Amino acid sequence: MRGHAVDPTQRDALIARLTIQQVDTGGIVAIIDGRVAQVSTTHVVLMVRPAIAWWKDKRFWLGAGAGAAAVVVGAAASRQ
Repeated sequence: MRGHAVDPTQRDALIARLTIQQVDTGGIVAIIDGRVAQVSTTHVVLMVRPAIAWWKDKRFWLGAGAGAAAVVVGAAASRQ
């Protein structure tokens, strides 16, 4: 998972980009990929939500099912 360290006192200025390696109840382990300034405990980490693959998204399958049902109903109605 990716994240950005920002400084809230400087209007959310980017401090560093990081990659989360491990999360547990004791804390988070991250590797800093790119640093603009020194990271401190006053900074906040914003997490970037990973993208969901289209075939894993429920909305895709609901739409595909509704579309297939509409085709079947339309084909059945046109036969009569």
